Amino acid sequence: LETLDREPGFLKPDQYREMKIDTSGQFGGVGIEVEMRPASDGSHDNVLTVMSAIEGTPAAKAGITTGDQIVKIDDTPTHSMRMDDAVQKMRGKKGSPVSLAVMRPGAKGWREPRVYNLMREIIKIDNVVARTIEPGYGYLRLKQFSENADRDIESALDKLEKESPQGHLKGLVLDLRNNPGGLLDQ
Repeated sequence: LETLDREPGFLKPDQYREMKIDTSGQFGGVGIEVEMRPASDGSHDNVLTVMSAIEGTPAAKAGITTGDQIVKIDDTPTHSMRMDDAVQKMRGKKGSPVSLAVMRPGAKGWREPRVYNLMREIIKIDNVVARTIEPGYGYLRLKQFSENADRDIESALDKLEKESPQGHLKGLVLDLRNNPGGLLDQ
């Protein structure tokens, strides 16, 4: 397909399902963003590390925070797990349980992992961030062209205009930095 032009590509079924989740703007899960980071103990292992816990989600409510290390998902060790497999294991249907064994490194860390038994919920991804910079001037960031980007942008622009003098914006900063793209119709 790449010989046709630079845009098309082939997705395996699991890659397609993941892309649909990413562009839908919501998924069933516990509400954490993770990445594999090198272990701090000098070994060559990678550790599944929490980058952020989305406010109001099961993980955030339980107290999981940035820097925590997930060592097991449902009794499966994560040290040899691929990143996408770990994400897949944490996602699932709303109301279904998942168990995370978590270590907290550092001076105020824990000696033993703590187990969090969480119930998955529908996690909505806010792809639009908007705020008034000064009267009449707004800032709008679009993180990804997801399924409802057009409606979310329209709502954000309406809010910015209502906050502006005489109900009209004089200027707008549209921030598309680090936006990976998404749905073509958006």
